[in-house]
Amino acid sequence: MGDADALRQVILNIIKNAVEAIPQSSGQISIRTRLTTNFRIKEVREKKSTRLVMTEIRDNGIGISKENLEKIFTPFFTTKQSGVGLGMAIAQRVIDEHGGIIQFLSEKEQGTTVRLFLRSCL
Repeated sequence: MGDADALRQVILNIIKNAVEAIPQSSGQISIRTRLTTNFRIKEVREKKSTRLVMTEIRDNGIGISKENLEKIFTPFFTTKQSGVGLGMAIAQRVIDEHGGIIQFLSEKEQGTTVRLFLRSCL
């Protein structure tokens, strides 16, 4: 079993970042979870397919540049005036400790999608 509190904090940090990135009047955040059985993840260090739970958090915010995407998990990297830049570094560590992966898809002015892939306990 995993650390539910740590996973909850990861999701809250991602949602907080999405809230800060969306326009106040027309911002949207969607959260979707699904079970996937035909997904093969080399990054999970397994050679066989496994049942995974994918949680996807998508926003229509300002997006993240390619340069910043490359640094998103670097400790103390931030583009915000407040904060210390540890949220996504910690998120990656927590997801790694649970044998999963965290994936960011984003383009400037197009929004961001964050996908968390974790092994299913079902």
